[in-house]
Amino acid sequence: MANQRLMKKVAPVVLSAAVAMTSMPATAFAADFSDTEVTVAEESADIEEASAEAADTDVVEDTEDTDVDVEEAAEDVTADEETSDEELFSAEVSEDESADETGEGQTEGEAYVLMNIPYDDFYKAELKNNDVKVDAFTSATKQKTRSSLAKGSYHVNSDGSDITGVTFPVKVSDISVLKDKKQIKDNASVSITTAIKGKETTTEYKGKDALFESDSYSYYVLSEEPSYYKELTVGEDGSFTFSAIEGKSAAPETKQVQAEFKTKSNYGDYQLKFDKTEFNSIINTDIDTVYGAVINTTDGTTYGLCHQENIWKGYELAWSTGYTTESHGCHLNSEHFESMMGKTIDSVTYYASNGIYTLDIADVKVLAKTGVTATVADIHTTDTEAAVTLDGTLPEGFLAEYTVDETEVAYADGKITTGALAAGSHTLTISDANDVYAPIQASFYAKEANLPAVYDATEHKIAAADGITEDQLKAYIKTITSVTVGDKTYAASGKGATVIVKEDGTLDTSKLELAEGTKFVVTSSSYDDLEFSYSLYSYVYAGLTWGEYWSQESVTAAGNVSGSDEKDSHNESDTGAFDAVTRATTNHGLHRGSYQCMATIYTTEGNAYQLSYWKSSTARLQM
Repeated sequence: MANQRLMKKVAPVVLSAAVAMTSMPATAFAADFSDTEVTVAEESADIEEASAEAADTDVVEDTEDTDVDVEEAAEDVTADEETSDEELFSAEVSEDESADETGEGQTEGEAYVLMNIPYDDFYKAELKNNDVKVDAFTSATKQKTRSSLAKGSYHVNSDGSDITGVTFPVKVSDISVLKDKKQIKDNASVSITTAIKGKETTTEYKGKDALFESDSYSYYVLSEEPSYYKELTVGEDGSFTFSAIEGKSAAPETKQVQAEFKTKSNYGDYQLKFDKTEFNSIINTDIDTVYGAVINTTDGTTYGLCHQENIWKGYELAWSTGYTTESHGCHLNSEHFESMMGKTIDSVTYYASNGIYTLDIADVKVLAKTGVTATVADIHTTDTEAAVTLDGTLPEGFLAEYTVDETEVAYADGKITTGALAAGSHTLTISDANDVYAPIQASFYAKEANLPAVYDATEHKIAAADGITEDQLKAYIKTITSVTVGDKTYAASGKGATVIVKEDGTLDTSKLELAEGTKFVVTSSSYDDLEFSYSLYSYVYAGLTWGEYWSQESVTAAGNVSGSDEKDSHNESDTGAFDAVTRATTNHGLHRGSYQCMATIYTTEGNAYQLSYWKSSTARLQM
C-alpha cells in the first residue's frame, strides 16, 4: 500500500528501458552489460553441442526432413544422468547479493538500470497485429534453462523449471519508484551447478550477471547511457508497461541472409534455420548475446520468440501452431503463433548485444498444417506397391500429389505404386498442388526378405546364415537400427544409443534385465526383423556320478551312498546304493533291482553289442 500511495503521488511516472546497441566494438557492449567476470569452475564442451531444451527422448531418429543435426538435437537426459533437483540445481547466493533499498550511490532521479523483464512485457510493444500473450518457457528437464545456453534470458525459479523473460537495460526517470524491487549490486554473486549429459558444471555469476537467477523486475544500476532502450510507464497501480525500443541505435540494420524453412521439425510444427556462417558474421554467438527475436510477415504481423523453446543457438528457430504440443517432455506454447499459418515470412529481427538486425530472407509461405498423419507399410524389394494409411481426412481443397523420394508415384485404393525400390529407407510426401497446406510425410523401408543372419543360442551371438560370408554379416550388422528386448526398444546408433549387437555379432547384455525366454527383435533398415528367444542356460554334456544323475529322478534313496562290509554271494562288498560298480544282487544294495543301466556299441554294419548285461538272475554276460 505504501508503494501504491507513492505511485499515486508520482504517477504516471515514465521510465525508459534501455540497452546499448551502437557500432562500437563488442567489448564496449560487454562493458555495458557485463562488466563483472563470469567464472566457470568446470567448463563442459558438451553444453555447446547439447540439444535444444525442447528436445529430451530416449530415442529420436532424425531424418533429412527434420530440423537440426543429430549432434545438435534436443537434449536426452536419461534417468542415470539426473540427480535430485536439490543436488543438480543447487545455487548459492551471497548474503550481500541484493537489497530492497535503492542502490549504490543513487536514491533518486533519472538512472539507467538492467532489468529482468517478463517475455510478455518485453514483446508487447514490439508486436504488430498480434495481441496474443508471449508465455514463458517451461522446462521438464530443468537443465539448460540455467546454463550458458540460455544467456540473454533470466529465470525466477531456482529449480530450473522455467525461463521467465529477458534481461534488458531500463532508463528510470525517478529511481526511487524501484525501492520495492530487488536490487543487484556489484558484490552480488550466484553460483549455479547444472549437470548436462552426465557432466557437472558450476558457474558463478557476479554483479549484474547475477540477474540471471533473480525475480522479475530485479535491477542493476548502470553507469552509462545505452544507445537504445525501451521506455517504461509505471501506472498508478504499480504496473509496468514498456514501449517499443527507442534510442539513437533503435533502427534495425538490415542484412541479407540465407535460410532454410521446413514444415517438419522435432521441436515444433515449423523450423527456420539460418546459414550458420552468415549468421555468425552478423551476430557471433560465441561472444554476442541474443536477447530476443521477432518473426516478421509480409502483412505486417510479428511474432515474439522465447529462448530455447523457439530460439536455439541464435541461428535456429522453431515454433508450434498447435499440432505439436510438446517436444521431449517440454510443453510448447502455440496460441501466439496460430495466426501465422497462411502468411508469408520475409524477415526476422534480432535484439542482440552488438546491435539490432533485421535478417532479410527469401519470402517463404507458412503452409497450413492439416493435422493428418500418414503411415506407409514396409515392403520387400520385390514388391511394387505399398499400403498407405491416413489418420484423418484431408481438408477440402487439398489437391494431393504423391511422391516417393521426390519421384512422382500413382495412388489408388489406399496404395501407392512404388516400382522396385532399393533396400533401405524411403520417404512418401503428400503435397497440396494448390499450395495451401503443408506436405504430409511418412518414412518406410524396403527390405530384403532373405535374412543373412541367424541367432546362435550356444554362443549368444548373431551369426552368418548358410552361404553368407563374414563380410556380408558385418554389412548386415551395420544396417541394424534398433533392438527390442522385451517391451523396450534400444536405438543402435545416434544420440542415446545402446549397442546390443556388437560389430562381431556378440550380444552385450550388461545393461539388460533378462529372464529365461526373453524375446529379442533385431530391426534392420534393409532386412526383415530377426526374432529369437534368449536363454539364460547353455546345454552341454557333463560327467555325473550315479548319485547326482538319479537325485532329481524320483528314485528311492537317490544319493544314498551307505553300504555294508558284508560280502555277497560273489564275494564282493557293497559300497553303496549308487556307487559306480553296483549291480543287482539279492544280498546287497538298497534297491538295485530297480536300477538299470546299459551300454551298447553300434557298428557301421548295423550291428549292436551290449557291453554288459544280465541274461538271468544268475548269469551275466560281459564282453
